[in-house]
Amino acid sequence: MFGRQGNLSGWKITTLVTGVRGRLIGSFVIVTLLTVAASFLSFLAFQNVDAGFRELQMENLPQLDHSLALARFASEVTARVPVIALAEDINGLGNKDAIDTEQKDFLDRTLQALGVSGIGEQTIANIRENFEDLSSNIQRLLDLKTAQFGLQAERQRMIGDARVGYASATGSMGPIAESAAFDVEFLLQSTFSTDPSTPFDRLAGVNSDQKFVQIKNSWQMLSEANGLIALYSEISNARSVTETKLMKGRFKLAVQNIENAINALPPELQMEDIRSAIQRLLAPGRGERNIFTIRDEEISLGGNLSITLMANQERIITFSSQIEGLVKSAQSSSAQRISTSGQTVTNTRFYLSVLAVFSIAISVAIAWGYVGNSLLRRLSSIHRAISALAEGNLQFELPAKEAGRKDELGGIAKSVSVFRENASAKLLIEQEVADQRKRAEEERERNTRLTAEAARELAFVLDQIGTCLAQLANGNLRCEIDTTFPQEYHKLKLDFNHAVASLKETIKQIVSSTGNIRNGSSDINTAASELSARTETQAASLEETAAALSEITSSLQRTADGAAKARRIVEQTTDDARQSTQVVNSSLQAMAQIETSSQKISQIIVIINDIAFQTNLLALNAGVEASRAGEAGRGFAVVAQEVRTLAQRSADAAKEIKDLITASSGHVSEGVKMVGETGRVLKRIAGEVAEINTVVTSIAESAQEQAVGLREVSQAMNSLDQMTQQNAAIAERSTSASRQLAAEAEELARFTAKFSIDTSKKLLVASSR
Repeated sequence: MFGRQGNLSGWKITTLVTGVRGRLIGSFVIVTLLTVAASFLSFLAFQNVDAGFRELQMENLPQLDHSLALARFASEVTARVPVIALAEDINGLGNKDAIDTEQKDFLDRTLQALGVSGIGEQTIANIRENFEDLSSNIQRLLDLKTAQFGLQAERQRMIGDARVGYASATGSMGPIAESAAFDVEFLLQSTFSTDPSTPFDRLAGVNSDQKFVQIKNSWQMLSEANGLIALYSEISNARSVTETKLMKGRFKLAVQNIENAINALPPELQMEDIRSAIQRLLAPGRGERNIFTIRDEEISLGGNLSITLMANQERIITFSSQIEGLVKSAQSSSAQRISTSGQTVTNTRFYLSVLAVFSIAISVAIAWGYVGNSLLRRLSSIHRAISALAEGNLQFELPAKEAGRKDELGGIAKSVSVFRENASAKLLIEQEVADQRKRAEEERERNTRLTAEAARELAFVLDQIGTCLAQLANGNLRCEIDTTFPQEYHKLKLDFNHAVASLKETIKQIVSSTGNIRNGSSDINTAASELSARTETQAASLEETAAALSEITSSLQRTADGAAKARRIVEQTTDDARQSTQVVNSSLQAMAQIETSSQKISQIIVIINDIAFQTNLLALNAGVEASRAGEAGRGFAVVAQEVRTLAQRSADAAKEIKDLITASSGHVSEGVKMVGETGRVLKRIAGEVAEINTVVTSIAESAQEQAVGLREVSQAMNSLDQMTQQNAAIAERSTSASRQLAAEAEELARFTAKFSIDTSKKLLVASSR
């Protein structure tokens, strides 16, 4: 008994290790381990890629966007410098503050965002310090330019007041000079006249020498007044303090000459309005704050403006270099993260491809080599054998090697063979019984009583055996002969009971093996379904990851497009700056020619003025000579008077033309200076814009390269998604094969269920359904 149990335990252990269940469990464990390895590898890869792209999305891309926004902001701020430098009046300066509140808030927000994205505090502090230095320098440039416009306005106002005084003085002194000249002319004409109607009473008290002095002083004062107006205009072109000092000396000399000329006039001609007009004419050059000090301040401001512009140039270069370094750092970090993620995806794709190929090979080997060609074939063979036995066909035999196997199917095959042998023995017994009946009939007549007794015993034995055999034929294996047989049939009873017990044990093993197969196939079916569900979930996660990669690719493409647009704007700005430089150079040449022409015209006007003055004197002398000639010179005197009139008109016209040309020359000289400064500033701006263009071009190219790299990563992720979906299809096919195996096991269980062994086993078979 114990020996049999030990053999049975050893058989179960051997079956568990090398049997069908063990092999199916081993196959499932291998496939499960490969799937777990692939899932774990995918999880690690996706976790690394997700972490990389999260860092890229949360740090690098915002850092790059904020750096580009800061670069555009720096361009806007530095663009204010040429606007201020080229402004022609106070309205051209725009806002009175170099940096408004909105721009300061934008800078604070951008620097704060850069700090959040991982930029160091020291770098942000340096950027803020350089920007504050640049903005304070731009504010200083704005203040200097405002002060310069204020000084220009004050100087122009002084010159305007002086012109009003000049107009009033010339308007008063002109009639005095003409009156004196007329008196001298009339005196000369009357001296040589013989007409008794001549009003000699008008000549009483007329002093010809006094009139000549009056004419001389009047013309001298007018000439000095013209010189002062020209001097005021010339001051606008002074380029150094030394020139203003020389002009101040000329002003003092002109003031002294004017005062001497006024004091030399008769007291009755020294009218208050003349002195007031002269004082108004002289006011710009007098006082502590005069036109000379204002021009000195303008010259000093011009030097400070040049120094400030140079300082701005240095600060703009420093600030732009810092922003460029920030942008390049963001680009380098983004490129490194994208490269790392791409390498991770590439490695994961390779490992998953290897695992997928290995898993497919193992699954195909298990499904085709073991389940299809071995397990299902053996089950079909056993099924056919049992069906043949159930139909009473005892000629069917299983292969000898099938019954010799040590697994569950081998045990079933061995039990079927035993069952077939027992059925064959039953047929032999029935044949023997029939022969005995025949012999008994032949001997009935010779030995009726012995035959009747033997027939009665034999009928009893056959009835018992027939009843049990009928129950066996109906599948009831609980049949056992308990009735006492005659001595000669006692061995038959023992053999029959032993055969039924062997058949019962065989069917028990078949039922147990069938349950194990069904349980194993059910486990495989459940595991395959779970594997298919996890694979589908993994495919959905891959699809979401691919969609997220597509969104990041689109965002980076928009960043690349924005950088390209900024590059085009900077290139257009560069072209405009170059064209402005050419226009300024042309303006310089044209203004230089205008200035030269104005100087020549001024010289010609001076000559014309001198000619008019000399012509007036000659006409006056001619009038005097004509008066001396008497009646013969009267016609010549009229001609001389007309000549004087024409000379006076020429002098007046020349004076007005000179005033206009002097003012124009001053404005042109000032324009030449400003345009020259504008040209130099525009050249520097063009160089800076070219550097900015280079930086923005590099940014655009780097952003485009990053977009291409990220697009390749997205394509790799899509390929990985397709491979996972293929794995899901393979898992679905494995599930289908496991379901087919479960169906075959269920069919075998239904077939063995019709054998009734005992009450507990029947309940076990029924419950396992």
